[in-house]
Amino acid sequence: MVGATTSGQFSLKNATIGLPFFLLLGAYGVYGYFREWYIVSDMDLQYRPLFGRGGYFNWSEVVRVRCNPFGSVTLTTASGRRVRISESLWGFREFVRLLLAHVPREKIGDWSYKMLKGTGSE
Repeated sequence: MVGATTSGQFSLKNATIGLPFFLLLGAYGVYGYFREWYIVSDMDLQYRPLFGRGGYFNWSEVVRVRCNPFGSVTLTTASGRRVRISESLWGFREFVRLLLAHVPREKIGDWSYKMLKGTGSE
């Protein structure tokens, strides 16, 4: 329980310390929902990350694809740009389908390829 102390008694001081954390966490989620987006097509990927500037690149520019266990895919382009796509964004399955169709298999790590194939087939 937020606000509980080691003796098990409620402490208003502990509760007020935890409240701003949860408010900030909620604000971060709402901001991300409206700020972060991507558009995929057979030609390219356009994106706008949560922080920083957006852009676009052709699928042919992708030199490395890596998944992480927390539900995101990181694409690295020939110019060194890294773009992280979260699994929680709308259209993630379509993104995976186009990624697997346009990025050569050798540019996708073995574990990442298994994860992506599993995501696209559900």
